[in-house]
This record gives sequence, C-alpha cells and structure tokens, in this order.
Amino acid sequence: MTSSLSSMYAIMQPSLRCPNLWQLDGRPMSGDIGKGATMAAVSLAARVASSSNRPPGYLQLAGGTNFYTLAALERAGLFKSLDKRDEVYTTEALVAGIAFGGYARKIVHDCFSTLEKTGPALQLESYPSLLLEAVRQAASLVGPIKSFKFGSRGQIR
Repeated sequence: MTSSLSSMYAIMQPSLRCPNLWQLDGRPMSGDIGKGATMAAVSLAARVASSSNRPPGYLQLAGGTNFYTLAALERAGLFKSLDKRDEVYTTEALVAGIAFGGYARKIVHDCFSTLEKTGPALQLESYPSLLLEAVRQAASLVGPIKSFKFGSRGQIR
C-alpha cells in the first residue's frame, strides 16, 4: 500500500500547496460497534505509519472505525490530541482524522427513526429537540478528536 501511496504522491507533488491527507480504508464494517472491528483499521494505520517509504502528509482512518478507534490509536501511539491552543500541526501526529461513516449513521439512527414517526416535515432542523439530540450523539463521537465537549445545556465547549 505504501508504494502505491508514494507513486500517487510523486504524481501529485508538483501541484500540492498544502499537506496531503491519506485516507486508509480498512474493511467496511457497516457500523460494527465491537472493539475487534477497529483493530484492523488501527493495524493498517500502524503498518503505514511505520513504513520508511510513507509519503508525507496526514493519515485518516476509515473502514472499521467506531467508538473504540480513538483509544486504540492512542494506545498504539498513533494519535496525539492537541490542545486548542496548540498552533503547530505537524505530520508527526501520524493519524490526524477518523472517518466514521456507517458507525456515525448508526448512532444517530434513533433520531431519524423518531423523525419519520413524527409527521410530514422530514427535516431534522424542524424539530429542535431531535436536532440537539443528534448533535449531542455526533459530538460524543467526534468531540474527543476535535478537543471539544458538550456542556450540560447543550453548548459546545
């Protein structure tokens, strides 16, 4: 995989004006919530990160990612949470993002199911309490990565 990434980088390099983001797609797990599902993705990230011919840029995990992914990345030394005051983001962070896809859809599913039962207005924005619940659920997933938390009254801190 790293040789393919390096080949792509060689083609793109003359046009790049900023750091690149390499999305590493593990196995599609359709929102699997188990700890085992994330291990394949973290293992893939570890192999790419340790490769001597890895092209420069950030890594983002996808496929098999879920609630356990961030902790597994931190245990493997592949993710470093940055304080909001940190202004220097280097490629040394290794994994800089996690794409949750199916897992994110799964955790907000109840809000959309309730919305469908509510009535004809099928826009979540038309139901503030459901919208807030969906945002809270999404924030519980991405908040630790983005270094923010939800306050008791729903505000992002």
